[in-house]
Amino acid sequence: MKHHISLRSYWAFVRAQGILPSILVCLAFLIAGSFLAVLPFVIGKLTGEVTAAHINRGHVLLLMWLLVGLSVAHMVTWRGSEILFLRYMRPLAFHYEQVLFSNVISEPYPYFVDKLTGKVASYISLLRQELGMLTDQVPYNYVGQIVSILSILIIFISVNWETSVIYACGLVLLFFVGRRFQGPAFAAEGVASDAISTRNGILFDVIANFQNVKSFHSEQTEIHELEEEQEKVLDTVRTSFWASYKYWGNSSFIVRGIIWPVSIVLNVYFFLNHTINITQLATLLSAVLIFTTTIWESIWQLSQFKLQVARTDEAHRYLFGEKIVI
Repeated sequence: MKHHISLRSYWAFVRAQGILPSILVCLAFLIAGSFLAVLPFVIGKLTGEVTAAHINRGHVLLLMWLLVGLSVAHMVTWRGSEILFLRYMRPLAFHYEQVLFSNVISEPYPYFVDKLTGKVASYISLLRQELGMLTDQVPYNYVGQIVSILSILIIFISVNWETSVIYACGLVLLFFVGRRFQGPAFAAEGVASDAISTRNGILFDVIANFQNVKSFHSEQTEIHELEEEQEKVLDTVRTSFWASYKYWGNSSFIVRGIIWPVSIVLNVYFFLNHTINITQLATLLSAVLIFTTTIWESIWQLSQFKLQVARTDEAHRYLFGEKIVI
């Protein structure tokens, strides 16, 4: 966060509001996610019981009801966490928007002279929207992914170290792919965000000044200028898309084409050669599927986070420069 002025400003605002309620909300989501995190263990045990030479009905029923209980416990605690979120975290971005507006409208007259008023309004709205999405993602996505990754890594280590090595190597590859392709994608997103906001500012200003447009019969001039701005926006959007496409294509190959197939083939080979039993295989395959999805979601969330930072930094610097707003 050292260079991300928008996050530093928003974090200062959240701390000023009181950070403890947000921490409690995240803990509630953490507890709810932990009920699902242990499912691979229970699924593996249940698979082992139902495929045993002598089935113990009591153990099977116990594990069955444990699965049901974990699902219900997750549902109840998750719904309760959402109520806490609505009460304590959802209003933060809306209150911050009021702070942004108060700071902008309190600026002296020269502040507005060289700025598009429509762009100023658009950026205030964008900051509320993007930072509100980030507030939503912390408990709903980030917390759950941390729980999933930690629990599944424990499963990998407990079954065999080879699978852990495969995933560790895969994460290293993803890191280098990110270093190679994320930078251009985020830079292109920042350029596209600025172009879109400029286009929006021009559009808002033209509509707001319709009296002058009609008085001077300049409708066609304004239409032509907006068409030129649209072409600029489309160029930046295309550039941003292809930069993002390269990043996701390479990441997808590592996750779907390397990590997942190698893990499944290796552990089925271990099972056929009696290195692991059916309980361990079922546990590990469940973990592999969940982990692959979790890693994919984590990559997606990381990319979206950095894109949000690119957009919010552009907006914040346009409005306030390097000033921290609380």
